[in-house]
Amino acid sequence: MEKEYVYEYLKGCLFSSLDNNTAASLILKRIVSQLDFDPFFSDIFSKNHPVYGHADSFLSCFIDNYINPSLKFLNDPFLIMDMDKAVIRITKAILEDEAVCIYGDYDVDGITATSFLVSFLRELKKLISPDKYDRSIFFKLPDRIKDGYGLSTEPIDEICDSIKKNTDKSLSLLITVDLGITDTREVLYANSKNIDVIICDHHEVPISEGKEILPESVAVLNPKRKGDKFPFKFLPGVGIAFNLGIALRKHLVKEGLLTSYPNLKDYLDIVCLGIIADIVPMYGDNRTLTYYGLKILNGSDRPGIKELKRICGIYFDNINESDVAWKITPKINAAGRVGDPKVAVELLTQRDPEVAYDLAQELESFNKKRHVLEDNCFNETLTMLSGKENEEKTGQLL
Repeated sequence: MEKEYVYEYLKGCLFSSLDNNTAASLILKRIVSQLDFDPFFSDIFSKNHPVYGHADSFLSCFIDNYINPSLKFLNDPFLIMDMDKAVIRITKAILEDEAVCIYGDYDVDGITATSFLVSFLRELKKLISPDKYDRSIFFKLPDRIKDGYGLSTEPIDEICDSIKKNTDKSLSLLITVDLGITDTREVLYANSKNIDVIICDHHEVPISEGKEILPESVAVLNPKRKGDKFPFKFLPGVGIAFNLGIALRKHLVKEGLLTSYPNLKDYLDIVCLGIIADIVPMYGDNRTLTYYGLKILNGSDRPGIKELKRICGIYFDNINESDVAWKITPKINAAGRVGDPKVAVELLTQRDPEVAYDLAQELESFNKKRHVLEDNCFNETLTMLSGKENEEKTGQLL
């Protein structure tokens, strides 16, 4: 399996970021022979990499980073199209104390992406405007049954009404995470209400007659866009949100608005949950973020993470991908499927241990409800299959 991951990433990375250069073929042939990879690599040609320099150095760095992941080899977030536009608009919102709403999908990827951006933007606000940091950053996740998937006009109205009712502000910036790339009509509706929109999405870009159909937004952050130079195309929504965080931090420091770099590494416990849950290819940036995220997750002091571990029965400090995939993410996912995904975001962003305990208990109740529904569906299916009309039929139930 490890070989397959390296094979796929190296193939994708070379195709997306390197052009033809016959000299590099010798390097690739050497790697193939040393690592006993498929001879496919002997036909790949590359040139010097703009970041790593000589092709030999680039490939050596790739192999070394796969075995020993390093955050310093994460791709430059400003290679994502429109990233500069996004950070400039968010900076304006922070400085002018605008009402900002993060609108995320109700699955684990969307929940963790929302949790990360809400927490990080509040931290930035606290550093830049200490007296206003917790009163301008809001979030919304759609109801799976009532609102369906994606951005919808009714939730936009609900957000606007709620913010207007509880503050003296009007919503002026909406940032979508893990959704939005297909929501052209809904973005136009937001624009009609004087709301700027930034799209952070990793799903396929709609194409009609060979042209991309993009929402009329301030920025569309999606590495899968045509002409996008970000070499790693397999980030989940939370991965794109994290890259937005890196870029925003860099911009704020460059502009003299921050005197030091807030530690984004501390958020990787949340980020890795979304990466693992979304079953994206576990190599490249995903592998690096997950590698460090699991380290942070094991020693996390975040109240929400501690309570999440408790309801999962995890009392050890060597959590791995399987523990996350089979114990933690199903409980988070239950909130979006049969409960309220808002509870999961509140848990992951909670700073009060007592409140976190109560939220975790509510999350566990959603998970128990999910189990009951699944058991009922399974038993109903067995009852239907046990009828006389099916006695002589054979098949497999998956």
